[in-house]
Amino acid sequence: MKFTKKTLNNLLEITTIVVALILMVNSKVNIILFFFLIGIRILRYFDKKYDLSIKEGYYTFFIICMYFNIFGDNFIKLYYMFNFYDKILHLLIPFGLCYIMSRILKTNNVTHYGFVAVFIILGFGTIHELGEFYIDKFSDNPIMQGVYEREDYTRVMSPIDDTMYDLTLGLIGSFLGMFSYKIKNRFERYTIEG
Repeated sequence: MKFTKKTLNNLLEITTIVVALILMVNSKVNIILFFFLIGIRILRYFDKKYDLSIKEGYYTFFIICMYFNIFGDNFIKLYYMFNFYDKILHLLIPFGLCYIMSRILKTNNVTHYGFVAVFIILGFGTIHELGEFYIDKFSDNPIMQGVYEREDYTRVMSPIDDTMYDLTLGLIGSFLGMFSYKIKNRFERYTIEG
């Protein structure tokens, strides 16, 4: 059996699902992560069915982002050590997702693919934030409501401010992803033609 990137990604996805299920009891992040994993499986299905040509490296990016979530929340506690850890993820993940979505839409000849990609990713980000809000609302765990310091769990950012910062960073990351894809696409086109 040949060991390919796809085999590695499948193994990583399976181990991530198992870890997320084991840890789901303790954390809202892992509940959201579990649904994100299901989303990746659905994306793989549509990729295969409609030949979207999503590169394996993109799936690796998704899985690495999930591991940053798992380790940041459960093992290393990066969310509590660095207040900005969550903000970095809310910038980088939409950047990568929008870059990938721009490529998919461009490949399928969608008009204004960059802006369509931004709005799709913003929609996903909004659904994610709504999910966080409702999990916070029904979890009765005050640690999950806002941004806290590690030492004494003093709230440093209210839940609404946290949500607004997350959505704003998602918007910035999405636009950066769209522009970087457009720049790369334009550079490749001139390189091939020139």
